[in-house]
Amino acid sequence: MTNYIVISHFDDVQDQESFEKKMKDNFPRYHEEQNDEIRYLALSSRHQAGVEDKIKEILNEFGIGSEEYVALYYSRPEDPDEIQRAMLLGHDSFIESDIQRIKPEDHVDTLSRLLDYDLFDKKE
Repeated sequence: MTNYIVISHFDDVQDQESFEKKMKDNFPRYHEEQNDEIRYLALSSRHQAGVEDKIKEILNEFGIGSEEYVALYYSRPEDPDEIQRAMLLGHDSFIESDIQRIKPEDHVDTLSRLLDYDLFDKKE
């Protein structure tokens, strides 16, 4: 199993909460953290494509605003220090402006820690 991190922003608070709930329902091993306005949802899955497909399936249930985004962070087993980002909704500039509100190094540290987080040791 591999950890993935989802960061999302929806203009409507209820849409944000609904999206996060649906993600947790579909990925029962998860861990949440928040850094200022950025909410990190770490989850575990075998394949990145399966995570992306599930996110896209969930997004089909929402009316999407022009400045909303969903980003998926991951690292490949052969290069765990190289954090990658796949934008599944929205543009890079939206998430970059949110990241600028916190220290970018704090963002990277949080991602690194969550990508290594043991989701199987978590007590539910």
